[in-house]
Amino acid sequence: MHSHRLVTPGLASFGELSYLDIEFTFSAKATRKAQYRLVFCPPSLDPVAAETMHHMLGEDVFTLYVSVVSFADIVQLERQQEQIEEPFEGEEPVNMFAKPKGSFNLNISELQYLYGTLVDFMVRVAENEGIQILYFAAEREELIPTYERYVKRLTRTRGLTYITDGAAYAIRTQNYPN
Repeated sequence: MHSHRLVTPGLASFGELSYLDIEFTFSAKATRKAQYRLVFCPPSLDPVAAETMHHMLGEDVFTLYVSVVSFADIVQLERQQEQIEEPFEGEEPVNMFAKPKGSFNLNISELQYLYGTLVDFMVRVAENEGIQILYFAAEREELIPTYERYVKRLTRTRGLTYITDGAAYAIRTQNYPN
């Protein structure tokens, strides 16, 4: 019913960032395609800039392989880049985490497939790259219950542990030292 394919031939790199571009086809309809970029980057070592993460992880930020993970619709990323390259005075900044204008709404089945697939890719990348902690935050308040469900399900089914602080999550992967 739903499907996905990697657009990048594997984990691509751009400086310190690594990412996967994934194309989704929802409900087996060509009109319901979307591409998302799943990004892995090193944490900010500035405790002021990343206060919640430093509070949650403490010294682990400095001593373990921590990756900050995020994802966004590629349409929004392209719009943001266009705005940076050709700014218009008074134009409101593009929120790269917002749903692109004119895009379709995902139904519950499609959302579950999207999040389940993204979580699977996060864990696979962590396994392959030796990442010990995956850190991410819900960028919109309405996503917190969804993230909470997926984090609980993921950690329970894979025998992992996590800590949370509001909308922020840190999953200790199978590479985390015991």
